[in-house]
Amino acid sequence: MTKRVFRLLKLYKFLIFFCITTLLSNFALLVNNLHASENIFSDFEISEQTLYFEKSEKPIKNIIITNTSKNNLYIQGKVQKITNDSFDSPKYIDTKEIIITPKSTVISPNESKTFRVVYLPTTAKGEAQYQIFFTPFDKDFNTPKSVQTLLVDVYVDPLSITDSLLITRDKEHITFKNKGNRSVYILKAKSCDKEYCENLLDIRIPQNTELKLAIDKDKIFECIQKVGSKYKKIIIKY
Repeated sequence: MTKRVFRLLKLYKFLIFFCITTLLSNFALLVNNLHASENIFSDFEISEQTLYFEKSEKPIKNIIITNTSKNNLYIQGKVQKITNDSFDSPKYIDTKEIIITPKSTVISPNESKTFRVVYLPTTAKGEAQYQIFFTPFDKDFNTPKSVQTLLVDVYVDPLSITDSLLITRDKEHITFKNKGNRSVYILKAKSCDKEYCENLLDIRIPQNTELKLAIDKDKIFECIQKVGSKYKKIIIKY
């Protein structure tokens, strides 16, 4: 009887050990698969997130994509034009005004490739806005391999430029009215009292747009205003 109990206990210990080992092995395999999957789908970097084509420049820019994973990266680029400059619901159309080459390519692990972006001038009266979508695909370029897509914003100066920014301030707000035909950027903004400065997010004010920024009347507002390649420091007191 004692020998039988001893054998059963020994068998139970083996079964418990086997179950724990199997669970740990399967868990490790799952973690490795998830990590590998993440590498395949998301481990790539892009050199530029925003491109500006100014009127005085050549209409050619470069974007460099680097594959930081251990697998080949099959990447494809697509360009669309934004027809309404809306933060909430932009509208996209296909366009041939921006050309990227190559449209698709394979990037080996830890290697980089350059995409050339060329703008074909149009007769637009206002700033033109586009987005380039870079998406990983399967090796046949038939199916996207991930919902993750890297975006590059592209802004192009109009043929005839009008810059006009009106800034007003009341007790609670600073109001920016961009009456020009290209974007204005508010950079390195901060709101300061005698003891502390609060850093604010950078802002793009599209053409023909009004933007209000909540600022307490007791605080001084400072920023760098960028229009095209021109920078200007601004200090606004109430």
